[in-house]
Amino acid sequence: MTVANLARGTASYDTRIPLYQWEVGGHAAADAIAGQEGGSWPFDSVRHEYWGPTGRWLLAAWLGHLGLDRGDVITILTTSQERYVSICVSVAAFNYASVSRVLTDRTRVIIAIHEFGYVDVEFPRRCEEWRAQGIAVLEDCAHAAGVRVGSARSGDYGDAALFSLPKITPARAGGLLRTRVPFDLPAMDEANSAATGDGKAVADVHLPHVDRYSALRQERHQLLRAGLGLPPWEPPRAVVSTPWFSMYTDPEQDAYKAAFPHVFWGTATLVPGRLQIPTNPLVPLAEYQTVVDYVRAMRDDRVGSVRG
Repeated sequence: MTVANLARGTASYDTRIPLYQWEVGGHAAADAIAGQEGGSWPFDSVRHEYWGPTGRWLLAAWLGHLGLDRGDVITILTTSQERYVSICVSVAAFNYASVSRVLTDRTRVIIAIHEFGYVDVEFPRRCEEWRAQGIAVLEDCAHAAGVRVGSARSGDYGDAALFSLPKITPARAGGLLRTRVPFDLPAMDEANSAATGDGKAVADVHLPHVDRYSALRQERHQLLRAGLGLPPWEPPRAVVSTPWFSMYTDPEQDAYKAAFPHVFWGTATLVPGRLQIPTNPLVPLAEYQTVVDYVRAMRDDRVGSVRG
């Protein structure tokens, strides 16, 4: 099996680039942090910490304690400035108040999603302004744990910060909510309690190494950027980032997806032709290089066909 054969559509690779770290295997997570000294809790702030079965469950619990009604507005903003918003956020928000994608005079809560690992460099200033207006701000850090922006990290600026553990550690379940003001969590059933405990056990081991995982994501992102030769995608405003997806625009993306059935090609966007490759920190670089070699071969074949 060769890259040339793939470019002609006669074979497919079994390269595995899954979305979540736990899908790679526990041994890979152990190897990633082996020999890493220290490791510290990835927050600069002191907050009240709540663990739950999922990030979505914790978001609903926090919104529920705010006493919102249908006359109130929850404004959902994204650092990526995409139209797309995950239903994990929008559905949970809609159950407690009206939902808007822009700030209104009835906005009581802002959910700021640091989407795809991008954090707006202006976020610290804007967050301070919102809070000064009496608006509660929740930072959704599902893709952006530990990203340093300004004088602190993502999650340290708002009234609350939400983390989905399967997206930032090898956990299969669980979430973490950090708040400035304490509140009471709803009671959990047996299944939710078990998921909470499982997630926290993994997080206690791996969250102190979030900087290590961020560095591995950057390494994979830079390999893809240097090798693919595709038009890259970045948010229009200045950001700092640890990309959760390495993203590109390419009308030929369906050919790549067919050739690599074991790669999780992201679909979290409403933009046609967007190619999203997970920067999974536990997938060996050689797997990413295989994708790079194939895409380059396809591009060379297309150029050759046009010239011929």
